[in-house]
Amino acid sequence: MAVQLANEVISDFPDGLWFVDLVPLSDATLVAQKVMAAVGVREQADRSAQETLGKRLRNEALTPALGYCEHLLDGVATLVDTLLRTTVELNVLTTSREALRLAGEVVWHVAPLAVPDDHSLSLEDLHQCDATRLFINRAGLNLPGFELTAENAQSVAEICRQLDGLPLAIELAAARIASMAGSDEIG
Repeated sequence: MAVQLANEVISDFPDGLWFVDLVPLSDATLVAQKVMAAVGVREQADRSAQETLGKRLRNEALTPALGYCEHLLDGVATLVDTLLRTTVELNVLTTSREALRLAGEVVWHVAPLAVPDDHSLSLEDLHQCDATRLFINRAGLNLPGFELTAENAQSVAEICRQLDGLPLAIELAAARIASMAGSDEIG
């Protein structure tokens, strides 16, 4: 979702828009280093990562897009708050199930995607359904060659229904597709 939005508004940010995937991180103290690596800023021995990043971005119209922040909410909030206080034209886009609760934050709630009903199990119907399209797309990224077939259509539809069409939940389920390949779970 962040990448799609970034593609649509990138021309509004002359100094760039950078996507930073926070899924692999488990330590909130490493958020600043991850952002630094994404935007090409080197660490400095005499400064913290937040200070270094703030100094480098101080006068740039740059936007980091921080994806999947919910497991690092405090670390992301601290970094974003510091950067917004030390930079002039910085915008930050985050994706999370929870708000950062920072002054000036604008929150957009994303509605669940449409899910297939119990009777929409034709491959054509499932390819038209937002939730199953997202699942198919993300599953294909995790298991090259993954396709919706007559054998797995019911399982894919059921996964999307069970997850209530929530985009993040669907993406996380699709990320597990490689471990389920060949099992009866996914056909």
